[in-house]
Amino acid sequence: MVLVGGANMKRYNVGPNTVTDPWVSGEQGLVGQGYKGQLVFCPGLPQEQYVLRLSSLNANGLINFWVRHIDAPAVKMGMFGGKVAVATKQSLYLFDGDWLINDWTATVEPIFSHGIWTADDDFQWLLSFHGRLYTWLAGRVVVYDPGTEGQQWQESSPTGQATYGAAVAGGYLCVALVSAAGLSELWATDGRGWFLLDQRTAEMLIWPCTTGGIGGRDLLVFKAGEGAYELYRLFPRSTLRTYATSGEWITALLDAGDPANIKSWTEVGALFATPEVRGNSASVDPVTIFLDYSIDAGATWTQAATLAPATPSTRSILLSAPLATITSRQLQLRVRWASVSDWSPVLSELWAEWVVDDTAAPRRKWELKVTARDKQIRRDGSLDPQSGQQQIDTLWTAWATGNPVTFRDLDYDTNAVTRTARIVGIAEEVAKPGDAGRWGQGALTLTLIEV
Repeated sequence: MVLVGGANMKRYNVGPNTVTDPWVSGEQGLVGQGYKGQLVFCPGLPQEQYVLRLSSLNANGLINFWVRHIDAPAVKMGMFGGKVAVATKQSLYLFDGDWLINDWTATVEPIFSHGIWTADDDFQWLLSFHGRLYTWLAGRVVVYDPGTEGQQWQESSPTGQATYGAAVAGGYLCVALVSAAGLSELWATDGRGWFLLDQRTAEMLIWPCTTGGIGGRDLLVFKAGEGAYELYRLFPRSTLRTYATSGEWITALLDAGDPANIKSWTEVGALFATPEVRGNSASVDPVTIFLDYSIDAGATWTQAATLAPATPSTRSILLSAPLATITSRQLQLRVRWASVSDWSPVLSELWAEWVVDDTAAPRRKWELKVTARDKQIRRDGSLDPQSGQQQIDTLWTAWATGNPVTFRDLDYDTNAVTRTARIVGIAEEVAKPGDAGRWGQGALTLTLIEV
């Protein structure tokens, strides 16, 4: 069916490759869904914004139409759990019934109300995948899962400025969007996690659709303003071995279940393993794999280890490296593949070993009290350029970020050693209640550990 808004609907007949125009004179539609050989649709007439129309055949083989009412104009329809899902500007409905000669047997069932839509691309698509209903709402992918507590849309993962379609293909739900940074991105989920399939700066990827596996490809994505498209293979074929030349996989922020404490990360590793050869079993093309880590949320990366296996017959490859004096509250890992041709190691596991910073190898520990005040005189007789409040702020910031500080002990005059330490405990107090109103003066109790 072709729904064109203010004009009569048309029917495309696949077998004879013909078009019935109009399908039924006077029947217009904005959005619709085929169901049990009939059509459920929202009319395009202004006076019928709050109704659904349902077609059925009478005893003479003529088409009749029946009406069900909804709370707001329908925005998108799809299938979910064998029922018609109807997203209006305010609510989500499900419709399940059988058509008879004289009517349908069911009404539309309200599931929950989500409020008022916020943008023109809200509910741009509405797709069922792995027992959940996905859509785009308020600049993000959201999901309705009837198996979880609470009837509502829940945030899934990708967010952005706008979406340009989605499709279920090759065992994945694929979504085209424009990221917050203005990049054209293609995301996919297997129902457990999201993967960035493609990212473009100069081209716009739009309207993904399934190919049904034709030509060994699973997904077709158009390019905006061009008479061109991209084809993607989403699961391996034994006789097709053309891979992207490079790729990467990045973890979320890892905090070892203890986000408050600073950890000493002692080792990172990645295991590549597969029970069968993926790609060309006779290949001698070396593929370079890298393992990187970041302690600043991905702002910078450090390479920990690399290998260049040259044969796919080695099905298990371990890539690991010890880390020295790497401390942070959180860690990220990244695996990169380069020089890929007709085979590639398959990543199966990633890990990081750690100990809480104050339980690591024996190290010096100090507990001391310092006074912060304006015009502080240093040991060398010079005036401290920082005000008392600046001194207090500096110590609290060093504690909050976990950044190392330089420290000189009381015996520095006889043992001139400058040590590197981390503030692991801090408490601030005023010397006496009468000083509470004095800005920039206070005593701080510090606990430092050598790093």
